[in-house]
Amino acid sequence: MDQPQMMPEQPTQDAPQDMVLRDRPEPAEPRRAKVEQWIKRVQRAREHWNREVFPTMVKDMRFAAGQQWDASSLSPADVRNEAVEDRYIANVTLRHIHQRTASIYGQDPKVVARRRPRLMSTAWDGTSQSLATALETAASGQPNPQALAVLADAQQTIQHQQEMNRFGETLEMLMEHELQEQPQRVKKQMKMTVRRALTTGVGYVKLGYERVMEHPKDIDARIETTKTQLAALERLSADQADGEFEENDAQAEQLRLLLQTLSETRQVVVREGLSLTYPHSTAIIPDPDVQSLHGFVGAGFVAEEFMLSADRIQEIYKVDVARVASATPGEEGMRPRMYHRTQQHQFQAHEEGEGDLASSYFCVWEIYCREDGLVYTVCEGYPEFLLEPSAPDIYLERFYPWFAFLVNECYEDHRVFPPSDVQLIKHMQMEINRARQGLREHRVASHPRIVARQGMLSEEDKDALANPLPHQLIELDGLPPEMELQRALQVFRGAPIDPALYETASVMEDYYRSVGQHEANLGGVSGGTATEAAIAEGARDTNTSSIVDDLDEFLSEIMEAAGGVLMAQTPKEKVFQVVGRGAVWPDLDPDTIAKEIFLDIEAGSTGRPNQQAEIQNAQAIMPLLMQIPGISPEWVAKELIKRLDDRLDIKEALGAGLSSIQMMNAAGPQAGPQPGASQIAPGAQRDPNAQGPQGAQNAPSTQPAQVNAAPRPPAIGPNV
Repeated sequence: MDQPQMMPEQPTQDAPQDMVLRDRPEPAEPRRAKVEQWIKRVQRAREHWNREVFPTMVKDMRFAAGQQWDASSLSPADVRNEAVEDRYIANVTLRHIHQRTASIYGQDPKVVARRRPRLMSTAWDGTSQSLATALETAASGQPNPQALAVLADAQQTIQHQQEMNRFGETLEMLMEHELQEQPQRVKKQMKMTVRRALTTGVGYVKLGYERVMEHPKDIDARIETTKTQLAALERLSADQADGEFEENDAQAEQLRLLLQTLSETRQVVVREGLSLTYPHSTAIIPDPDVQSLHGFVGAGFVAEEFMLSADRIQEIYKVDVARVASATPGEEGMRPRMYHRTQQHQFQAHEEGEGDLASSYFCVWEIYCREDGLVYTVCEGYPEFLLEPSAPDIYLERFYPWFAFLVNECYEDHRVFPPSDVQLIKHMQMEINRARQGLREHRVASHPRIVARQGMLSEEDKDALANPLPHQLIELDGLPPEMELQRALQVFRGAPIDPALYETASVMEDYYRSVGQHEANLGGVSGGTATEAAIAEGARDTNTSSIVDDLDEFLSEIMEAAGGVLMAQTPKEKVFQVVGRGAVWPDLDPDTIAKEIFLDIEAGSTGRPNQQAEIQNAQAIMPLLMQIPGISPEWVAKELIKRLDDRLDIKEALGAGLSSIQMMNAAGPQAGPQPGASQIAPGAQRDPNAQGPQGAQNAPSTQPAQVNAAPRPPAIGPNV
């Protein structure tokens, strides 16, 4: 389970930073009542979802992992005949999850900054014709206040648009940098989130912002390794100061090694920026009144659950919950509940008076309350807040920092968690397993057997007939000399195998229709024509495109919120350091900037496109578009590159004032990227005499001059 980020805030009690609060806290009665109120609210919410939703998620995770035979569903005879773990499993479910994940999330999304549509000009109508008319009027020398107002307004509007375009490029580069600098690879974690959603029905991403923490010894701990070392150092130092261990203990040696390691550290990487974490599906506990997981509509609070050891809690929150948990049963007051990890990697609470403190875990909840706009951090059973309640570190319009990705959404009253893909194909999966298991048992039962009259053969004869060696000569001692071998021994054959009893084709048909797959996606086809396969593949692409669209919407929501966080939290010095000195970072209010620019995901940039179909469509439509006056060649090139699923950057290949490569090759070597080449008159590049001393040796071109049918309007600025 993910661990909470180490926060720079101080504990609620008055104590120096390096001190650990070990004694039982005695908060005021109103504060104690508030802590108990939040613990009870979260406990009730967890019990509500534990009745059906969370146990189903756990079962689906185990089912997808291969634990598909449940001993409780088998008869006693089946359990005696063969162990559950040895029964036949054809794990189509896991194959389906990996296949669907690959089709939904094929690559990292392309982040783009977009301008919100706004009317910025007042005197100018925004068209090039009115601007040209105002320029002609101003050039005539006659004073015209209206034309001057149009020119001034156009200049101001164009300058503002160019500044916002430049700022959009800066924001894009900064966001790409933040995604690349995540401690965990975004692509790997996002694919894990998609697999989690297919397995449990929902996957979460949490958005945060990390800030530099100053250590007393002037070491900035921002990478994970050094941060963990410093936390352990503070905990051990506090334990030593409070006399929690002797000089000869193993903890004393650990403290010495940590001090030695950190004293040799000369350079530590400092990181400050966005933080993306990926909580488990059962770690997010919303208010039972929630109406939708998209934005947690209707939820008064949402809690994230962390199972932490006592040492980890002391490192993060400077609170020793172990001493309070180990209090004698006779002492009054709340005590933290201890949990232990089971063999299924789940957590169960200890019984009263049981449990080893060293291997125990404690339940910590980080609660976001929309009702009062505060964040509470409590430990189950601890009578005080672990951190002083405060406003969230980052401001989001939606308030909650968790974003939910859902699959198989359906409408049902009082049900916000949709069914997973595992639940959709669970019955088909079990029918396949039962059919294959029954066929295997039938094959074993149908093996030829040798039968004889009871008492006719000795034990040695039975062993020799039951376990013969290849080409072994078997001598039967118990067989009477006068009895023929064929009369004494008979071959018994069981019931023949009927393939109709164990066919799975009908089950697979139900599977294909339930999840929108086709047999060609899971292997070879049997008897299907190419037309049928194409129709089924088209239906699957439609279903996949819908899920990809949901994923793009999910990522766009995250990127828009992340862009607002970057604009509000990132200092200008870091922007210039990351993007370059040409970056634009206006000194405006983040809300004002957010009304102009927002981050988005380019549609379809995450999923694997149907490349062949898109290329055929582009080949059909591009020749028609090239005949229309005013179509930008740069746009045509960008769209063609996008259809080919290539990550080439067209901006690096474009040069101002250059002709096409074909025209430059036809014009000769000196007609390439020469200064002033764009001022040559049309047709002069095909005249040998106009191409320099060597041009006279070339034959004149017979191709007609290619002139654009209509001039392009003046560019206002690149669109973001």
